[in-house]
Amino acid sequence: MKSKLLLLAAASTLIGTIAPAFAQRGLDPAITALKLTPNITPGCGVAGRRVPDTLPPVGKPLEMRPPVNPAAKPNFPGQTRANYVKTSVPITETVIAKGLERAWKIQFLPDGRMMITERPGRIRIVTQQGVVGEPIAGVPVSRSTANPQGPVLNFSDGGFMDVVLDPDYRTNRKVYWSFVEIRPNGNGTTLQSAVLSPDEKSFSNITTIFTSPSWVNAGHYGGKLLITPDRKILLTLGERIDWEMRILAQSIQSPLGKILRMNLDGSAPADNPLAKLAESEPRIYAMGLRNNLGLAYDARGRLWGSEIGPLTADEINIIVPGGNYGWPLASHGQDACGQHTNGGASSYPGTIQPIYYWDPTIAPSGIAFYNGKLVPEWQGNLFVAHLAGGHVSRLVLKNDRVVGEERFLLSQNQRLRDVQMGPDGAIWALTDNIDGRLVRLAPTGK
Repeated sequence: MKSKLLLLAAASTLIGTIAPAFAQRGLDPAITALKLTPNITPGCGVAGRRVPDTLPPVGKPLEMRPPVNPAAKPNFPGQTRANYVKTSVPITETVIAKGLERAWKIQFLPDGRMMITERPGRIRIVTQQGVVGEPIAGVPVSRSTANPQGPVLNFSDGGFMDVVLDPDYRTNRKVYWSFVEIRPNGNGTTLQSAVLSPDEKSFSNITTIFTSPSWVNAGHYGGKLLITPDRKILLTLGERIDWEMRILAQSIQSPLGKILRMNLDGSAPADNPLAKLAESEPRIYAMGLRNNLGLAYDARGRLWGSEIGPLTADEINIIVPGGNYGWPLASHGQDACGQHTNGGASSYPGTIQPIYYWDPTIAPSGIAFYNGKLVPEWQGNLFVAHLAGGHVSRLVLKNDRVVGEERFLLSQNQRLRDVQMGPDGAIWALTDNIDGRLVRLAPTGK
């Protein structure tokens, strides 16, 4: 699968009125003083709602609500509204740990324990039995009245986000993390490396290896990390949501609205798609992305990503080197104020269609493929955590098409941020709430 990489000027049809700044209630004064704009414009609709508890009969479309954007039609059969499927064995949802504040990522360690990140600026080690460790020292913390120099912007969809292990973690104890950094000229996503102490109480040797361009308002930071099989690191960056910034997702000179591929020191690999173009950002791996929050490899070694759409049209994509995924030139959705991008075009020459999309939006975040033995019928299925939807979905795939969809964890009544397959063969999920939870999905009795 190939596509063209486009460098396009900002057309007038893509630019709208700049949203006014306003105060968000309940914020620490240190954040209020920054006068930031959240990613929902006042007076516009909330981008996403919890899905209903009611389910259709098996074999009927799982999504029963009317589409928000009925004018956008699928570009091929099965691109949206897959039929409901149900796992044939009873599945138990076990809450393993509670009290995790705005948790963002599950990172399994070699011994089966987990590093859990929290958006205020914490990493804890949690056991599979639910023992929650104290925050590890050295992690960047959020700005507040108590920490007026804290570098982390814990606001809107920002905060301390991902953590991944170095390929040689067993010997060098190195990790990589991402967070939204407060800067003199605004804020943006920062990628750092650090080394965990032998007693697991602190990080040292903290090194900044990449910083995204700064912008004055808040929203669409990306921040998802993934170590590749060839020992590189991937970082997703959102396009920063404002109308005048979105078109940068189509610029080969900007890292915004992209998936970046870097050497472990932050430099650009020589075999990146644009590495030989002098005028390009050489770290670009894929482009035309709104806010990609999930990355995972399938059994064939192909990269997949989850994309938060506007008020409609969240996407699942197969990511190819140099691929252009269309935003904001093409989308099946409209934004929270009901505006269409590029006249409502759902396709654009030289761009790649999503494998699947949701309308209404349910805000996909972390994703994971299942390759365990605990539930054989889940083999090759893609699990997706949904923030607005408040659940984890299971997507059954056949020939790169979604042929079935199932929902889990609606009983938790929380936003689902991350999902991972554990070394025990179970699915582990993380909720993004003030009193966040770590939940295990497995057949009853296992």
